[in-house]
Amino acid sequence: NIRAGPGTDFDVVGQLARGDELTVVGRNADGDWLRVGPLDSTSRWVSVSLLDVNLDLDEVTLFRSPPRPVPEQADQARALAEPILDAIADRPPDYQEEFSDPGSGWHQGPIVDPSGWEEGRVGYADGEYYGRAAQAKRRPQSTAPVTCASAVNPPAPAFRDMVLEIDGRFMQIQEGDWQLTIDRHPELERNLSMRFRAERGAWMVSVADGQETDLAEWQGFPIRGGLESNRLQIVVVGPQVALYANGEPALFGVDPYFAESYATGQSGLSVCNFADTPLEARWDNLRIWDISDLSSE
Repeated sequence: NIRAGPGTDFDVVGQLARGDELTVVGRNADGDWLRVGPLDSTSRWVSVSLLDVNLDLDEVTLFRSPPRPVPEQADQARALAEPILDAIADRPPDYQEEFSDPGSGWHQGPIVDPSGWEEGRVGYADGEYYGRAAQAKRRPQSTAPVTCASAVNPPAPAFRDMVLEIDGRFMQIQEGDWQLTIDRHPELERNLSMRFRAERGAWMVSVADGQETDLAEWQGFPIRGGLESNRLQIVVVGPQVALYANGEPALFGVDPYFAESYATGQSGLSVCNFADTPLEARWDNLRIWDISDLSSE
């Protein structure tokens, strides 16, 4: 496909056939997408992975990427979150964890499933908290191999309405995701899960009685891969949830399973692996604000 910008989240503006020859007029900063001619008012980009390139990309003119398309839900996320984020800008958090002290109470050690198989490990490393999921394993109840390592009984307090802020990064680029969860009722398996895949996108999922319901997604949202850190902010007001990633509004959803009888949620961290090699994620600078005073106004 030929797209309007350097990414799969841009609209398709043309098609390629095997053997087509293209005129390259520019490249993006990462050098993984090329702008192709003719050079006119239409923006045309093709992924390098689809091409047999016979020129030195370092000598190709650098073109600024057009603005990424913003889904409608980003506007909804901004409407919910922006006034709350402004209100807490100078307010100290109600809970803060820098992960610099291994004695601060977050779980350390192996994560073992009921059969005794070690799914992975969690703990402290280099001033961060890590989750490392082992090679993916097929289970009777799953449609695909998956292995998850989650923090057990995290010490973060539970709030009904909150802002959660954290830095997260991938240690490898492969099939898998790391997750921020808000666990509202462990016995009923009711939680909210924000899931991130390197260079792929972000998802918001509600889990009830073990069944998952997708609330929102943005495939192609620029979640940074490699070792780059992502700054994430989650705003929760009752059933409404907004996600900001790297300073930009990303997702908005309404939890259909929300109920006041189990409205408070405890924050947790996990990493799930779908590949045949281990996957590790790391987190730092966790801060949580209780915003019940703001949401009740």
